[in-house]
Amino acid sequence: MLVHVHRSNGCSPVWESILYTVEKMRGDEMASRGRPPSLTRAAVLDGAIGLLDDVGLDAFSMRALGRRLGVDPMAVYSYFPSRTAILDGVVERIFAECRLPARTGDWRADAAAVGHAFRRALLAHPAAIPLMAMRPAVTIDAFEVTEALLESLAPAALPPRAALDIAQLLGRLTVGHAIAQAGPPPGADQDGRERAHAESAAALPADRFPHLASAYAQGYVIDHDALFATAVDATLAAVAESLPENEGARR
Repeated sequence: MLVHVHRSNGCSPVWESILYTVEKMRGDEMASRGRPPSLTRAAVLDGAIGLLDDVGLDAFSMRALGRRLGVDPMAVYSYFPSRTAILDGVVERIFAECRLPARTGDWRADAAAVGHAFRRALLAHPAAIPLMAMRPAVTIDAFEVTEALLESLAPAALPPRAALDIAQLLGRLTVGHAIAQAGPPPGADQDGRERAHAESAAALPADRFPHLASAYAQGYVIDHDALFATAVDATLAAVAESLPENEGARR
């Protein structure tokens, strides 16, 4: 955007040319400073998530966010009153990015599909995952994911409170697994602990740790996808087993 300079009537062509040149130079200077033409709530959240992805939660600050957006940090406060509010917005955005699957009518498959969709949304922004464990749901997008899970469980005819318990259990399972899979946040100094863990596990004496030694001797590596699927399936199988229709089979 060019800076407006007042022109009096009857300026000569030479003076008009000079004024135009001054305007253009000022406009180029503003552009070189990286000042965006406008800032929006969505743009602030985009910048916040990108900053979290790059530097992690501990290094996240309003000043750093302002630098990333190319604005004075105070400009961000027009959309979010505090760092806490921005982090709540990040949680909101992650829930909004969860692509909920269409239901098939098979409640176990549908509930598992919601869990997998939620996990994919979390893993898209690993550094932000701890926020999901620290900040309770306060937005419509967050409640929509829970509602979708409850809808998938509806054919099981669970009492409402029991269904919500299962939804909460699956949510905690998903967040906890995602935190473990994502590993340390950007910038965290682990001092080679992961490598040391693998080396120590591989060197375990078989006479004292026969089962662990056998597994690692066969080249055990965590398959996060399979592990999560097993945990979700086992949870839902336990729910199915507890349904009244299976009561006779348990006796």
